[in-house]
Amino acid sequence: MTREELLRRRWGAVLPAENPTVEAAVARLTAVQAQEFSMGLLAAGLRTPGATAASVETALSSGVVRTHVMRPTWHLVAVEDLRWLMRLTADRVAQAAGTMFRSLGLTPEVRAQSRNLVEKALKDGPRTRDEVMVTVAEGGLPVDGLRPVHYLMDAELALVVCNGPRKGKTITYDLVDRRIPAAPEVPRDEALARLAGRYLRGHGPATDRDLSWWSGLGLTEVRRGLEGNRSWLATARPGDAEVWFDPEGKLAGLEGFGWLPAFDEALVAFADRTAILDPERTPQVLTQNGIFNPFVVYQGRIAGTWKRTAPGRPRVEVAWFAPPPKGAEAAQKEWEGYLEHFG
Repeated sequence: MTREELLRRRWGAVLPAENPTVEAAVARLTAVQAQEFSMGLLAAGLRTPGATAASVETALSSGVVRTHVMRPTWHLVAVEDLRWLMRLTADRVAQAAGTMFRSLGLTPEVRAQSRNLVEKALKDGPRTRDEVMVTVAEGGLPVDGLRPVHYLMDAELALVVCNGPRKGKTITYDLVDRRIPAAPEVPRDEALARLAGRYLRGHGPATDRDLSWWSGLGLTEVRRGLEGNRSWLATARPGDAEVWFDPEGKLAGLEGFGWLPAFDEALVAFADRTAILDPERTPQVLTQNGIFNPFVVYQGRIAGTWKRTAPGRPRVEVAWFAPPPKGAEAAQKEWEGYLEHFG
């Protein structure tokens, strides 16, 4: 497999724009990183023809949830995927958050108490974080500093809460059992195979280490999941590492420009990002404290970063890595027009 084929296969997997609904776009990727709310809306919208910020928010009140799953950060997940995916990855997320839990005094006993109080706060319907914390404080737990964030993340990992509809611009929480249909537990090996196959259909070609990074699971379990798909997956070695991929997957063209939001799956979902990003340019796209900037792609590779410059009618400022390619100005104006649908 050449680098060009890898790029064509990966872009064909990670950025198909023909998904019929926002829910289908999110389900194809299994999980869409979305700790920056507006960028999460944009990531899902880009993959759904005709989507707007409003239509993605509508999906977040019905067929999509936003919660902490896999790595300890926000993701968008289709409702039918939440239970099996959370059961598979929650222990690893809690382990990753363990240092913070301990520093805040969130012992297992305190976390169990906080989950009960959070559930009590939501018994009559969705509430904002501040509203939930009134009940937690009344129950005798401190709610200063970072404790509210971690009480709620713990409740998410236990499948007690997920997002509710926004109240104005404020995020609310709701009970999982009210929002998400009940589902039987999936045996762990079956869930591992499901996760690996879904990841590769939505992101591959990728290595076992890419999947381990993305999912937060250890390499031993990741490799078990990959082996569970051996009958239909193919492998190749475009460089030093073996990649797995769907041989029936779409091959995208590499011509022209692509504009992607911060934390987009096209970049964040891989441990090795050199296929689309020159390592020397990494500091311009990914900061040392883990912030991914919005980026622009030209001919399949990241060619610069972009940011909005002012409220109102969208305008963007582009920091190109090299002199702008031919057609860059027209592509930028087209992107600014698209952003009018996203606030």
